[in-house]
Amino acid sequence: MGKDLKGKELGKGISQRADGRYIARFTSKTGKRKTLYDFKLNELKRKLREAVYEDEHGLNGNGESITLNAWYVTWTELYKKKTVKMTTIYKNHSYYNSRVKNSIGKMYLQDIKTYHVQKFLNDLIDSGLAHGTVSNIRFMLSDMFDKAVLSEYIRKNPCIGVEMPKEVKKERRVLTREEQEKFFTFASSYIHINVLEFAVTTGCRIGEVLGLKWEDCDFEKREITINKTIHYSKASSPVEGSKFFYTTAKTISSNRVIPMTDEVYEILQNQKIKQTEQKMWKRSIWKQHKEFQNLVFTCSDGSPVYYYNVNSAIKDYVAKINVIEIELAKEEKREPKIFELFTCHTLRHTYATRCYENGVDQQVVQKLLGHSTLAMTTDLYTHVSEEKKKEEVAELKILA
Repeated sequence: MGKDLKGKELGKGISQRADGRYIARFTSKTGKRKTLYDFKLNELKRKLREAVYEDEHGLNGNGESITLNAWYVTWTELYKKKTVKMTTIYKNHSYYNSRVKNSIGKMYLQDIKTYHVQKFLNDLIDSGLAHGTVSNIRFMLSDMFDKAVLSEYIRKNPCIGVEMPKEVKKERRVLTREEQEKFFTFASSYIHINVLEFAVTTGCRIGEVLGLKWEDCDFEKREITINKTIHYSKASSPVEGSKFFYTTAKTISSNRVIPMTDEVYEILQNQKIKQTEQKMWKRSIWKQHKEFQNLVFTCSDGSPVYYYNVNSAIKDYVAKINVIEIELAKEEKREPKIFELFTCHTLRHTYATRCYENGVDQQVVQKLLGHSTLAMTTDLYTHVSEEKKKEEVAELKILA
């Protein structure tokens, strides 16, 4: 018989810890030692009765012998492979392997409670992970637990009752005209400079840019058809190697035809010349992938361009800009003006900003960007509008 801190008898298998919490232990039918905690004695006894009842009547299924990691593999095979797009499978793998696998993924299904999921999500937010990404992970976990309930491995989805931490809105990164000019001057020697220039002059998503084929470019009509996206990832299995693959456009509205401006026309012509020269230099080693033939933007051997390499190049050039700026600031005895890091997606926001500055209608920009709703475009425009307001009144003098 266990006792509380005052020496009072509490019942078989129940005792009180020094921190005030009550603890109950029992051995399951499989021989596994189970431990329960609670600061309230009555609540602990309720939990103990339920746990013992579930164990005796087999209501806890096999959840005590299956880890979340093992269930993830089964869940993917049974419920996802034939029902969702390949990009969704990839995102699930990316989220799970990088965030869940070595955390609560090691726990048995039966042992995961709402507390564990809540703390896990809170920790992800505290680590700086984007709110949208954490929300996607929560959605994925909830579906996994729902299916585990249906399979009678567990009685309750531990995601029920979990609350998403409050989102802290981050300022959208947009290149100013000065930053844009400085960056593209520095990056002019980059092997894939045409990729960056095409992205900022069309507002296309980087996957749309890198997946573009020459047959998508109509030089007579001066039009470009956007209808697919290229990816590089572990596409369909947690254990297989990464590879390139195409998917359809992100949404129905992402399928679009955009005008080929004079700027874009020149970029594409430059790329055509560059690619022709590369083919001549490489000849026998120029790669002609069956699925990826006729790509507009390729590596020097004809293979598709890695999205991560483009972002890495951006990081390198921003670093070079800042090294020079810091040295110059020392010479001029002033504080350096640090160039803030950005990604490929920033070029899409920058395109929308330039459209706003040139008076392009929001609905037109919505079609150009392939946004599914006008609200998404308006959100971009509102941000730019606030910045423009500040600039326009900065020198304003009312009483002067």
